[in-house]
Amino acid sequence: MIIMAGGIDVTTEFYKESQPGIIVSTDTLSVTREYSNNKTMVVAGFPSGVSIKVYIAAKSLLIEYNVPKEYENFTVGLLGNFNGNTDDEFILPNGTVLPTNSSEREIYHHFAKAWAVNSTTSVFSYLSGESTETYQHPEFEPFYRDEADPTAVAKAKELCGDTNDACIFDYLVTEDKEFATATKVAKEEMEVVIISLANTPPTLKVNNESLNINGYWYVRNGTVSVLQVLVDDVDGDTVSIEILVYAIELSVNSTGFISYLPNTNQPISLRLRAVDSKGSYSTDLYIPLLVCPLCNSHGTCYTKSVGEEYENGKFKVLSCSCHPAYTGKDCESEVDACASQPCFKGQTCTDLTAVEQGNSTIGYKCGPCPSGFQSSMGTCIDVNECLNSTACDHSCVNTEGSFTCSCRNGFRLDATDKKTCRDINECEERSSSCLHKCTNTPGSYNCSCYTGHTLDPDGYTCNLDSIKEKCYDCQQICITGENVTCACRLGYEPNPKSTYDCLDIDECKYGNQPCSQQCKNLDGSYECSCYTGYKLSSDKVSCSACQTPYYGNNCASTCQCNGRGTCNAIRGCVCNEHWSGENCEIDVDECLQPTACVEGLVCRNTVGAFQCVCPTGYKMDNTQCIDINECTDPTVNTTCDLNVQVCVNNIGSYSCDCKMGYARNSEGLCIDIDECSSQIDKCEQSCENKAGSFNCLCYQGYLLDDDRKSCIKVKDLCVSSNLTCSYGCRIKSNDEYECFCPRGFTLTGQDKCTDINECSSVLTNNCSQLCRNTEGGYECSCYAGYSYDSKSFTCKDNDECNLPTSKCEQLCINTEGSYRCSCTSDLILLADGVSCRASLPCVNKTDCSNDCALINGTDTCLCPKGSKLTTDGKTCQECGQNYYGPSCALVCQCEAGWKCDNVNGSCYSLYTEEISSYNYTLTFGWDVSNVNLDRDSDDRKQVKDECETQMTKTLREKKVDVVLFSITNLRKGSLIIDFILFINKSSSSNSPSSLTIALNAIKSEGIFLNGSKIFITSFTLIETSHICEARQQTNPCKSSEVCQVQGNIAVCIPVETNKDLILGLAIGLPLSVAFCAIVIAIAVCKYIKRKKARMLSSTESLHSSTLQKDSLSGIHKESTQRLNAPKSNEYFEG
Repeated sequence: MIIMAGGIDVTTEFYKESQPGIIVSTDTLSVTREYSNNKTMVVAGFPSGVSIKVYIAAKSLLIEYNVPKEYENFTVGLLGNFNGNTDDEFILPNGTVLPTNSSEREIYHHFAKAWAVNSTTSVFSYLSGESTETYQHPEFEPFYRDEADPTAVAKAKELCGDTNDACIFDYLVTEDKEFATATKVAKEEMEVVIISLANTPPTLKVNNESLNINGYWYVRNGTVSVLQVLVDDVDGDTVSIEILVYAIELSVNSTGFISYLPNTNQPISLRLRAVDSKGSYSTDLYIPLLVCPLCNSHGTCYTKSVGEEYENGKFKVLSCSCHPAYTGKDCESEVDACASQPCFKGQTCTDLTAVEQGNSTIGYKCGPCPSGFQSSMGTCIDVNECLNSTACDHSCVNTEGSFTCSCRNGFRLDATDKKTCRDINECEERSSSCLHKCTNTPGSYNCSCYTGHTLDPDGYTCNLDSIKEKCYDCQQICITGENVTCACRLGYEPNPKSTYDCLDIDECKYGNQPCSQQCKNLDGSYECSCYTGYKLSSDKVSCSACQTPYYGNNCASTCQCNGRGTCNAIRGCVCNEHWSGENCEIDVDECLQPTACVEGLVCRNTVGAFQCVCPTGYKMDNTQCIDINECTDPTVNTTCDLNVQVCVNNIGSYSCDCKMGYARNSEGLCIDIDECSSQIDKCEQSCENKAGSFNCLCYQGYLLDDDRKSCIKVKDLCVSSNLTCSYGCRIKSNDEYECFCPRGFTLTGQDKCTDINECSSVLTNNCSQLCRNTEGGYECSCYAGYSYDSKSFTCKDNDECNLPTSKCEQLCINTEGSYRCSCTSDLILLADGVSCRASLPCVNKTDCSNDCALINGTDTCLCPKGSKLTTDGKTCQECGQNYYGPSCALVCQCEAGWKCDNVNGSCYSLYTEEISSYNYTLTFGWDVSNVNLDRDSDDRKQVKDECETQMTKTLREKKVDVVLFSITNLRKGSLIIDFILFINKSSSSNSPSSLTIALNAIKSEGIFLNGSKIFITSFTLIETSHICEARQQTNPCKSSEVCQVQGNIAVCIPVETNKDLILGLAIGLPLSVAFCAIVIAIAVCKYIKRKKARMLSSTESLHSSTLQKDSLSGIHKESTQRLNAPKSNEYFEG
């Protein structure tokens, strides 16, 4: 069949797949591929509900129309009048009705011909030079059954039966039993459909009284519940009920009683339907479930609250109302009643067991009240100690949980018992104001004067009564009497070197050192002060601690912690872990700490706290972050324009890719690709652009071949001309003949076709970088560091930083066509351009497991790419699963079954023991004679990368679980590649036969390479790859190791030192030379034997019916990362 949908040829797309599926889906048309009774059918559906089904039968094309009931009484034409009346089927366009007893001849000439289409009314598509007249033959006279030979009719009835008129007619006309039988079967199938359409389907419902007010069936988890559904069939047919969901403990009997044992761990969407004996189904009946959980027998259902919803709300689980001693979603945990600190501050709290608590709402027991409090009505209240007259000597001030004593002036509170007031001896402490003498009294002191002085009315100062001559010699005090002597004021002492002079006494060093904390000597006196967090008492000597909210020097500052910390007498506000700043006003960003969240979670800072959440594009599922498929998740509103884009789910994100036939313009919008003007259509003669596609056309006298691109000559229109066209001849509009050429060629003279060199001018090609002319077309390619985008016809920069080819040790910066390496702070880039070292080495730290650098003045341990520091700050550990790169900061994008390389993010197969490998030679129908395939050329790399990528993609589409497709050699002419293929043999679909089927399918369908579809001309299995060869291609052993097969697994083991060789070297050079000669001779002999044996085994493997299956470890998935091919091709060719 040739299938056109919306004016676009979709024949290739229809036959490309072998499974049912959607071919075209728009707002106005859907085209699908369906299978039924071993028939492949194309079904066109329209928004009106009308559908047309077409399939190929024996020597015929059968068309089935399906019209909704709503069209009854609105249709006329060749298919009859859809109104339920069989007497007016033959209505003419003018409304005239032919009698039902009209002959077939009358029906043909008066009815059928009246409905014939013309060039105005036809909706068919016609080839160039054709019209309705091409297919209409007015002179044709059909066969009429009612005029047939009765004997022939009787013979036809033997095959078809008496009533199958269509079968009888076909047999009478063709006498072909196969053709008539196909008609018979189609008619019988249609009669079944008609009977089904005429049948009234059964109905299925639930008595509303069996459901709750919201229409849910209330059931208890773990308890069998029974519900009856009601069935009705107006035709009286036998009806059975089908359950459309699988559950072990769910059944329905013939009377409609449903038995169900709910299990909250296995939610279901309970769906049923009834089917009658004619095969008609009722509409599906959904019975939403409201499940009461068991709550672990520690609670009851809370019927007003739904805890969890499944199956789009059709399976709801109620919340648990737990007994007082239990908590949790299912009351699975005992409540820690002491966690909320219910007891009074200072009381001990004992959490009661569930048994001890019982049904009491109190699940804890508080200990005795702390000192200063007494128990009262279940709590602790303050004791007023000041009511006791003996509490303090002088004054008492009650405080919460305690009291404080204070003393009158002249007394000081005893530092030991805190209640006794003791007299301050101001004279001994030298804190009095006396100038001469001081006498202590209880609570005070008295001043007096030396002889010859009188106490001043102020009570402190002494005045000299009379000045004697010798008094002038005294520095401070002159004592008169019989003799004049000198003395010193309080705070001074006589100078032993002079009886007249006085020296200052340093009270802070000598005597009783009166200050309780800090002392400063003054001239003739001293001054006390206190440590930070203390205040000088009124006695000017002792210190008392600051009381909240005061702190600092002499308690002069006030704490304002905003409820986010406590007041420390020395430091002020001590903020809790989530706040900082003088007044706890600055939120701490906990996410700056690398260990804030466990690996796999992302830290999100909040005000006064932080959260550990899944990265963007992931969601939490059973404590693990899993990727969100934004394209199918109904809660995600993607930004894709589904008219021209398709949503593609990525790991952790999604992208809106342009649909096939569309490409992004400079503004990022998906616009239609004009395949015709860009000459990527590969149409042989003519091309017609369509939105999102194109059609290939042929000139009159040609038809499209099965590939829907090539043209086949079916008629020589120029047979009467004298032209000798090298390609083809056509008729011009003026009915003259002319030679023409296929696209990509130009007519030289009147009859010769010459290839057009599209690369000679930017006006004739769309290449953005490199262009190579081909026969009848051209090919675009790109410079190194770029990849060709066949959708937009542009070269796009490769982001090497996201590819395993980047060798940067720390940071990678992508540049146009290349990349460069950089280093983190305080590291420098070495001359190799990839390695980093510390710019300033550590000063003191010597215990780092790797490197160490001085960063921001601090010795800091550093880790290489692929590892990160542990919490001890000195040990490096490898990145955890799904993380890689510097400090394990990058997230891997490996699919299930693959392991992430912690250095470069590449993906390795976890099925290390389930890998089969094969060597193939494959030839493409792609002329690469002019392509530079030298080993280090950019062209070779581009061809190799594109072949590996497209072959891997296509084989996986063919259900071959490819682990690695690695090209080992490229050859010119038609492109020939040697490759080694690794597939996961654990998959049942990856047998050698399925691989051969897949390669044959690619051979017939082609593969998209070099901007067009390229076909494989041949492929050959060289031999199955040896297991160690396979490992060397993917995960090679170190230079100090050798590959050996152990238990059908390729393993690398250390090379043992040859003791004999060491002994030979120790004996002397002549012996070592002789030894080496022997070794070389043995190696040559073994090589010759091995090569012969290998050639024999290679020959045998070509005739073997089973392929050797090998296993290897560490198969590398990333298609862009390949190891260099062996230096000698003999390695693969044997």
